[in-house]
Amino acid sequence: MEPEENDGDDEKSEGDSIDYSTSEEDNDANDDGDDLLEDDADNKDDEESSDSEEEEEEHLAPTVLAPALYSSISESDETEPFEAGKTVATPPPFRYRIAVRIS
Repeated sequence: MEPEENDGDDEKSEGDSIDYSTSEEDNDANDDGDDLLEDDADNKDDEESSDSEEEEEEHLAPTVLAPALYSSISESDETEPFEAGKTVATPPPFRYRIAVRIS
């Protein structure tokens, strides 16, 4: 199987590409002086969000795993070994509940 040639006509590349300017353009005709104010507002928003993240991190409680106070597994010295000649009564089977329809 031969690799397909990419001629730039991919459907994804046509609609998904966004051109961002990497340098500031000198448009003195459209410059109204608000650029600094917008940048300052953006920086304040960034500072507030980073402050709230830091506060969240400061209030995290340390996690310490405590040993179990009670274990459901008995220790071997508390149990009696099974004896082959001994029998024990088996409990009766669980009774099935019968649902009664109320009409």
